[in-house]
Amino acid sequence: MPFTVPADMEAVENNASDVPGYAETFDYAYTNEVGDDYALGFGLSYVSASLLIEEINRLAEAGEFANHGAARSLQAQLNPVVKFENQGNAKKVVQHVKKFNKKLHQHYDKDFISKEGYEKLYAYAAELLEIWK
Repeated sequence: MPFTVPADMEAVENNASDVPGYAETFDYAYTNEVGDDYALGFGLSYVSASLLIEEINRLAEAGEFANHGAARSLQAQLNPVVKFENQGNAKKVVQHVKKFNKKLHQHYDKDFISKEGYEKLYAYAAELLEIWK
């Protein structure tokens, strides 16, 4: 049976809506101090290209990109990865995630993405590579 852990005792005492388990539906995520999401789901969960695309959207909404085109180009780089993940084609996933990392580095070098956004996406991409190696 699934269970949740409150963020801290103060949150429990205040019955705050950010206490994991407080939400009415199962599709919520607990976010820790550094922005990592922990969600209760079904089956195994891991970083995926779809998660990276969602993170790019969140970062774009938060103003972490210098322009809309920078975010869109990173998303476009991940679209084939989604397809290859669904096919179970590890070689192609790794190949295209490496291309994504190259584009991400280029955007960071040109100040198209913030340091925080870059580090988060780079960490997710590194985890994705580790999964598919």
